[in-house]
Amino acid sequence: MILLKNLKKMVIIAIFLLTFFVGNSQEKWKQYTPHNSGLSTFHVTDFVIDSSNNFWFCLFGGGITKYDGNNWITYDRSDGLAGDTIVDVIIDSKKNLWFASIGGGLSMFDGSNFVNYNTTNGLPNNVLNDLVEDLNGNIWIATVGSGVSRFDGNTFTTFTENDGLADKNVFALACDSNNNIWIGTENGVSKFNNNIFTNYTTADGLSGNDINSITFDNEKNIWFNTVNGATKFNGHTWTSYDKSNGLCDNWIWVTFQDSRGNYWFGSNYKGVTKFNGNIFKDYSVTDGLTHICIKQILEDNEGNIWFATLGGISMYQYSSSINNLEKLKFEIITNNNKIKIKGIDNQHHSFKINLFTTSGKLVLEDIFEGDSYQCKLIPGIYIYSIFENDKYYNGKIIIKN
Repeated sequence: MILLKNLKKMVIIAIFLLTFFVGNSQEKWKQYTPHNSGLSTFHVTDFVIDSSNNFWFCLFGGGITKYDGNNWITYDRSDGLAGDTIVDVIIDSKKNLWFASIGGGLSMFDGSNFVNYNTTNGLPNNVLNDLVEDLNGNIWIATVGSGVSRFDGNTFTTFTENDGLADKNVFALACDSNNNIWIGTENGVSKFNNNIFTNYTTADGLSGNDINSITFDNEKNIWFNTVNGATKFNGHTWTSYDKSNGLCDNWIWVTFQDSRGNYWFGSNYKGVTKFNGNIFKDYSVTDGLTHICIKQILEDNEGNIWFATLGGISMYQYSSSINNLEKLKFEIITNNNKIKIKGIDNQHHSFKINLFTTSGKLVLEDIFEGDSYQCKLIPGIYIYSIFENDKYYNGKIIIKN
């Protein structure tokens, strides 16, 4: 917790947090394959979760499968999909689904009908890798060998190396809150803004130039997932992670941060690594993954973590469930170099406290006994974890002057 050295008056900070209570430390997994579900193939390349908590799984050779928690519905070329090998899916601002295929081009699904686009409509290539919508509603399409295209609903505009793009083979796309388009290629990253490309490579701080995907964490840091590790970029500083500092593998397909603040790194050869800011923990098929190659990671509205793999789908359940999710009000009171937390029964128990910076650095690890704790740290934003026997609370606190 955080105190000012010469605090002269009491500061009361009311914090409304979604806090998870964990009744035990047991981790649970579920697996979905063609043997026990409606998946038509094992190889799941990507997925999204819509606002109704429906899952849309992209399948290599099997089209797409929708799962609503009970029923599985598969769509393929016979239903109007552009191709049966789907490698990416996004949901746009109008709630339409867009699917990128290998060889068939692009499909848009409004919930009832498919509309397809290919080279006859203006796409430069029918072999696609990734999709993203920008803040103006344009759909950007990553192609193999033909650069990147922007679709405004009527016209495709294509950008290549001649326009400043880092490479013609584009594998990853992302759009940030400033409407910058980040384009991952096999020769580094391009940022597109106001028709200008700015390129980044390992010389600037990337862990590798061959980019698999681009994601954002809860603090809006951008992550470049490469064949040589994962690199976080906060707009100024580059920080890379690989096997040398805790990851299970150097080849990272995806980095995802869940609502509890944990980072998940999906690899190509060794499963997944979870990083809580202090400890790296690896998971593989012996723990519950359906395959060691992880292509996508997302969290559902109940706090479960889902993994798309080359062997089906895995779901990781924290020991808490949505039934134990409660909204609590905490009053954090600092006075005379002491801090008191109201809202947790700490009168007769001792608690273990872990406090992390938003970058994941552990700055406090101690025992909190009674109803107050004394420490000296600077004001700022921190992630806390409080443990008491088999109970667990975590969240974010913002301490101001």
